[in-house]
Amino acid sequence: MLMSRFTLVCMLLFVGATAHAAPPMNTAALATIDRATLDATQRGDILSLEPYLAPNFQASIKVPTDQGRFETLLFNREEFLLYAWHALSAAQDYQARTQTVDYKIAQDGRTAVGQSTLDESVRWQNQSLRYTTQRTTHYRPGQKQIQITLLEVQVLKWDQP
Repeated sequence: MLMSRFTLVCMLLFVGATAHAAPPMNTAALATIDRATLDATQRGDILSLEPYLAPNFQASIKVPTDQGRFETLLFNREEFLLYAWHALSAAQDYQARTQTVDYKIAQDGRTAVGQSTLDESVRWQNQSLRYTTQRTTHYRPGQKQIQITLLEVQVLKWDQP
């Protein structure tokens, strides 16, 4: 009986410590994550993105095709990191500037959604591409930091070369 009480107390302390170890969900923390991931992307440092992506991370990217339609690319965490690495390896001078950002944090603080609009440019196969994207990012607290669980990107406007 004493051992089961001890086990219960230890479990409660562990669960409580884990819950308190999770960072608070606030707009400043979310903006810091967005800046860090954007900076890493602009530097081409894809490995720096890894800690920000939850193990169950998913991405959905809608890109225009030559026929004027959109194609949706779906990725899990590993596929997304590989895709980003390949894309940035083939591209030059990637730049992005955030136009707007809006965060909505759930009342229980367990999830949040950020929506941002970015102006982006890149040189791809010696052609300059300029485009505007809308990004919807879903966040949740992890054990050490807030992580991104879902990234949805849609190209709103692009200047064809």
